[in-house]
Amino acid sequence: MQKAQHGRRAPRAWQVGIGTATPAELGQLMGLMHGLYGPPPWVYVGPWAQVTNLLPPAASMLLPGSWSGAGVSGGTVTLEGGTRPSYSVLSDTGAELRLPAVPVVAGVPVTGSVWGAGSSGCSIHLDFRNATGATLSTASASHAAAVGGPLPRRSVTGTPPAESVDAVLRVTGALRAAQPAVTWTPDMAAWAAGGGAPKVVARGLSEAVQLAVRDEAYLRRSSASFVLEEVGNA
Repeated sequence: MQKAQHGRRAPRAWQVGIGTATPAELGQLMGLMHGLYGPPPWVYVGPWAQVTNLLPPAASMLLPGSWSGAGVSGGTVTLEGGTRPSYSVLSDTGAELRLPAVPVVAGVPVTGSVWGAGSSGCSIHLDFRNATGATLSTASASHAAAVGGPLPRRSVTGTPPAESVDAVLRVTGALRAAQPAVTWTPDMAAWAAGGGAPKVVARGLSEAVQLAVRDEAYLRRSSASFVLEEVGNA
Protein backbone atom coordinates (compact mmCIF):
# COMPACT_ATOMS: atom_id res chain seq x y z
CA MET A 1 0.00 0.00 0.00
CA GLN A 2 1.30 3.44 -0.90
CA LYS A 3 0.76 6.43 1.35
CA ALA A 4 1.21 10.16 0.79
CA GLN A 5 1.58 12.80 3.44
CA HIS A 6 -0.15 16.07 2.58
CA GLY A 7 1.47 19.08 4.26
CA ARG A 8 0.99 22.82 4.04
CA ARG A 9 1.10 24.45 0.63
CA ALA A 10 4.61 25.47 -0.38
CA PRO A 11 5.29 29.24 -0.44
CA ARG A 12 5.02 30.82 -3.88
CA ALA A 13 7.72 32.71 -5.79
CA TRP A 14 7.62 35.12 -8.73
CA GLN A 15 10.40 36.10 -11.14
CA VAL A 16 10.05 39.84 -11.75
CA GLY A 17 11.85 41.74 -14.48
CA ILE A 18 11.98 45.31 -15.79
CA GLY A 19 13.17 45.32 -19.38
CA THR A 20 14.34 48.93 -19.48
CA ALA A 21 13.88 51.89 -17.14
CA THR A 22 15.23 55.35 -16.39
CA PRO A 23 17.38 56.09 -13.32
CA ALA A 24 14.41 57.84 -11.70
CA GLU A 25 12.15 54.82 -12.22
CA LEU A 26 14.71 52.35 -10.90
CA GLY A 27 15.56 54.72 -8.06
CA GLN A 28 12.12 54.09 -6.55
CA LEU A 29 12.64 50.33 -6.79
CA MET A 30 16.12 50.47 -5.28
CA GLY A 31 14.82 52.68 -2.49
CA LEU A 32 12.13 50.13 -1.70
CA MET A 33 14.63 47.27 -1.67
CA HIS A 34 16.97 49.11 0.69
CA GLY A 35 14.29 50.10 3.19
CA LEU A 36 13.61 53.69 2.13
CA TYR A 37 9.85 53.11 2.45
CA GLY A 38 9.99 50.75 5.41
CA PRO A 39 11.13 47.17 5.97
CA PRO A 40 9.59 44.10 4.31
CA PRO A 41 7.46 42.06 4.06
CA TRP A 42 5.45 43.83 1.37
CA VAL A 43 2.17 43.16 -0.41
CA TYR A 44 2.59 41.93 -4.00
CA VAL A 45 -0.13 42.80 -6.50
CA GLY A 46 0.64 40.87 -9.68
CA PRO A 47 -0.98 41.81 -13.02
CA TRP A 48 -2.79 38.46 -13.23
CA ALA A 49 -4.27 38.74 -9.74
CA GLN A 50 -5.56 42.24 -10.53
CA VAL A 51 -7.96 40.88 -13.16
CA THR A 52 -8.69 37.40 -11.72
CA ASN A 53 -8.78 37.47 -7.91
CA LEU A 54 -6.83 39.59 -5.41
CA LEU A 55 -7.84 37.52 -2.40
CA PRO A 56 -5.24 35.14 -0.95
CA PRO A 57 -5.70 31.56 -2.24
CA ALA A 58 -7.22 30.15 0.94
CA ALA A 59 -9.70 33.02 1.35
CA SER A 60 -10.83 32.74 -2.27
CA MET A 61 -11.89 29.15 -1.53
CA LEU A 62 -13.20 29.87 2.01
CA LEU A 63 -10.86 27.33 3.54
CA PRO A 64 -11.20 27.12 7.35
CA GLY A 65 -9.44 29.97 9.12
CA SER A 66 -9.26 32.20 6.03
CA TRP A 67 -12.38 34.30 6.76
CA SER A 68 -14.08 35.83 9.79
CA GLY A 69 -17.69 35.95 10.94
CA ALA A 70 -20.31 34.04 12.90
CA GLY A 71 -20.85 31.34 10.28
CA VAL A 72 -19.42 27.82 10.16
CA SER A 73 -17.74 25.78 7.44
CA GLY A 74 -20.50 24.30 5.34
CA GLY A 75 -18.84 21.74 3.10
CA THR A 76 -19.69 20.93 -0.51
CA VAL A 77 -22.23 23.11 -2.32
CA THR A 78 -23.55 23.29 -5.90
CA LEU A 79 -23.10 26.62 -7.69
CA GLU A 80 -24.90 28.01 -10.72
CA GLY A 81 -22.92 26.67 -13.64
CA GLY A 82 -22.63 23.21 -12.12
CA THR A 83 -19.36 23.37 -10.16
CA ARG A 84 -19.26 21.87 -6.66
CA PRO A 85 -16.53 23.30 -4.42
CA SER A 86 -15.81 21.40 -1.23
CA TYR A 87 -15.87 24.50 1.00
CA SER A 88 -18.58 27.03 1.78
CA VAL A 89 -19.81 29.04 4.76
CA LEU A 90 -23.17 28.43 6.49
CA SER A 91 -25.02 30.91 8.71
CA ASP A 92 -28.48 30.26 10.16
CA THR A 93 -29.01 34.00 10.67
CA GLY A 94 -27.25 35.43 7.62
CA ALA A 95 -24.57 36.91 9.85
CA GLU A 96 -21.74 38.90 8.28
CA LEU A 97 -19.00 37.06 6.39
CA ARG A 98 -15.79 39.10 6.18
CA LEU A 99 -12.83 38.47 3.87
CA PRO A 100 -9.22 39.69 4.27
CA ALA A 101 -8.40 43.20 3.03
CA VAL A 102 -6.92 43.53 -0.46
CA PRO A 103 -4.94 46.49 -1.90
CA VAL A 104 -6.70 49.06 -4.07
CA VAL A 105 -5.71 52.17 -6.03
CA ALA A 106 -7.78 55.34 -5.67
CA GLY A 107 -9.86 55.91 -8.80
CA VAL A 108 -9.48 52.36 -10.16
CA PRO A 109 -12.85 50.47 -10.14
CA VAL A 110 -13.07 47.38 -7.93
CA THR A 111 -15.58 44.53 -8.16
CA GLY A 112 -16.31 42.06 -5.38
CA SER A 113 -18.33 38.90 -5.88
CA VAL A 114 -19.48 35.74 -4.15
CA TRP A 115 -21.89 32.89 -4.74
CA GLY A 116 -24.51 33.38 -2.04
CA ALA A 117 -28.20 33.32 -1.18
CA GLY A 118 -30.49 34.16 1.72
CA SER A 119 -34.20 33.75 2.47
CA SER A 120 -34.58 37.55 2.74
CA GLY A 121 -31.97 38.40 0.13
CA CYS A 122 -28.32 39.14 0.67
CA SER A 123 -26.03 42.14 0.28
CA ILE A 124 -22.44 42.49 -0.91
CA HIS A 125 -20.28 45.34 0.44
CA LEU A 126 -16.85 46.77 -0.35
CA ASP A 127 -15.40 48.96 2.41
CA PHE A 128 -12.66 51.27 1.08
CA ARG A 129 -10.19 52.15 3.84
CA ASN A 130 -7.25 54.50 4.38
CA ALA A 131 -3.80 53.70 5.78
CA THR A 132 -5.08 53.78 9.38
CA GLY A 133 -7.87 51.28 8.64
CA ALA A 134 -10.67 53.86 8.77
CA THR A 135 -13.51 53.30 6.28
CA LEU A 136 -13.71 56.15 3.76
CA SER A 137 -16.70 54.87 1.77
CA THR A 138 -18.70 51.71 1.14
CA ALA A 139 -20.12 50.33 -2.09
CA SER A 140 -23.11 48.03 -1.52
CA ALA A 141 -25.48 46.00 -3.66
CA SER A 142 -28.62 44.21 -2.46
CA HIS A 143 -29.81 41.04 -4.17
CA ALA A 144 -33.18 39.28 -4.13
CA ALA A 145 -33.94 36.26 -2.00
CA ALA A 146 -33.03 32.83 -3.30
CA VAL A 147 -33.51 29.59 -1.39
CA GLY A 148 -32.91 26.11 -2.75
CA GLY A 149 -31.17 25.06 -5.93
CA PRO A 150 -27.67 26.05 -7.00
CA LEU A 151 -26.19 29.17 -5.40
CA PRO A 152 -26.37 32.25 -7.65
CA ARG A 153 -23.42 34.62 -8.04
CA ARG A 154 -23.69 38.14 -6.60
CA SER A 155 -21.46 41.20 -7.10
CA VAL A 156 -20.86 44.85 -6.27
CA THR A 157 -18.66 47.43 -8.00
CA GLY A 158 -17.26 50.63 -6.53
CA THR A 159 -14.49 53.17 -7.07
CA PRO A 160 -12.05 53.78 -4.20
CA PRO A 161 -11.95 57.46 -3.16
CA ALA A 162 -8.78 59.49 -2.63
CA GLU A 163 -6.46 58.13 0.10
CA SER A 164 -7.83 54.57 -0.24
CA VAL A 165 -5.22 51.84 0.27
CA ASP A 166 -7.30 48.69 0.67
CA ALA A 167 -10.80 47.24 0.54
CA VAL A 168 -12.67 44.65 2.61
CA LEU A 169 -15.32 42.44 1.00
CA ARG A 170 -18.28 41.70 3.29
CA VAL A 171 -21.40 39.59 2.75
CA THR A 172 -24.55 40.02 4.87
CA GLY A 173 -27.83 38.13 4.81
CA ALA A 174 -26.47 35.04 3.06
CA LEU A 175 -27.39 31.72 4.59
CA ARG A 176 -24.70 30.10 2.47
CA ALA A 177 -21.75 31.53 0.54
CA ALA A 178 -18.87 30.22 -1.55
CA GLN A 179 -15.93 31.30 -3.69
CA PRO A 180 -15.52 35.06 -3.16
CA ALA A 181 -13.39 37.22 -5.46
CA VAL A 182 -12.12 40.81 -5.71
CA THR A 183 -10.69 42.33 -8.91
CA TRP A 184 -9.48 45.70 -10.19
CA THR A 185 -12.11 45.61 -12.94
CA PRO A 186 -15.36 47.52 -13.62
CA ASP A 187 -17.27 44.26 -14.13
CA MET A 188 -17.43 40.78 -12.60
CA ALA A 189 -14.65 38.58 -13.92
CA ALA A 190 -14.91 34.79 -14.17
CA TRP A 191 -13.98 33.27 -10.82
CA ALA A 192 -10.39 32.15 -10.39
CA ALA A 193 -8.40 30.95 -7.40
CA GLY A 194 -6.96 33.90 -5.50
CA GLY A 195 -3.55 35.21 -6.46
CA GLY A 196 -3.17 37.69 -3.61
CA ALA A 197 0.19 37.74 -1.83
CA PRO A 198 -0.07 39.76 1.41
CA LYS A 199 3.51 39.09 2.55
CA VAL A 200 6.54 38.83 0.26
CA VAL A 201 10.26 39.58 0.39
CA ALA A 202 12.68 40.24 -2.49
CA ARG A 203 15.81 38.23 -3.24
CA GLY A 204 18.60 38.37 -5.80
CA LEU A 205 18.22 41.91 -7.10
CA SER A 206 20.45 42.51 -10.14
CA GLU A 207 20.81 45.51 -12.44
CA ALA A 208 22.22 45.56 -15.98
CA VAL A 209 23.29 48.92 -17.42
CA GLN A 210 22.11 49.44 -21.01
CA LEU A 211 23.01 53.09 -21.70
CA ALA A 212 25.07 55.53 -19.63
CA VAL A 213 25.68 58.60 -21.80
CA ARG A 214 27.22 61.50 -19.92
CA ASP A 215 25.71 64.36 -21.96
CA GLU A 216 22.27 62.93 -22.84
CA ALA A 217 19.92 62.31 -19.91
CA TYR A 218 17.44 60.31 -22.02
CA LEU A 219 20.24 57.87 -22.93
CA ARG A 220 20.68 56.55 -19.41
CA ARG A 221 18.82 53.29 -18.97
CA SER A 222 19.17 49.90 -17.32
CA SER A 223 17.19 46.75 -16.60
CA ALA A 224 16.55 44.98 -13.33
CA SER A 225 15.40 41.58 -12.15
CA PHE A 226 14.68 39.94 -8.83
CA VAL A 227 12.66 37.16 -7.21
CA LEU A 228 9.73 37.72 -4.87
CA GLU A 229 9.22 34.99 -2.28
CA GLU A 230 6.07 34.50 -0.24
CA VAL A 231 6.47 34.63 3.53
CA GLY A 232 4.16 32.06 5.08
CA ASN A 233 1.00 30.70 3.45
CA ALA A 234 -2.06 32.64 2.35
